[in-house]
Amino acid sequence: MGLIGKPRIRTAGLIILGLGGLGAGLAWGVWAHICDDCPSIAQIYAFEAKEATQVFAADGSLLAQLAVERRTRIRIEDLPQHVYNAFIAVEDKRFWGHAGIDFPRTIRAFIDFVIGGYGGGGGS
Repeated sequence: MGLIGKPRIRTAGLIILGLGGLGAGLAWGVWAHICDDCPSIAQIYAFEAKEATQVFAADGSLLAQLAVERRTRIRIEDLPQHVYNAFIAVEDKRFWGHAGIDFPRTIRAFIDFVIGGYGGGGGS
């Protein structure tokens, strides 16, 4: 190898090293700060939805519901099919065409994230 080959190899090595360090720093920064406001795992497991207090008469009829939020728990199996279909359509209209990860959408979401915008997610 002549004199001209070694500086090129050294320059290429430094560029690769610099890009690798930049990528590692970016990955660490995203990992460390992407979910600063997310709840802890313990908070997720301890979650209880706020349900209205129900006041019943002696005959069992409902007199009032007292709460800031009025929620009633139901099982997903009890949802009407049109509610289920509407949720899928709004959440991910191509849901049935991929295996849970929409790769073109994931790439677009990553690019949006890098440039500072928000374009949604890429999975279901």
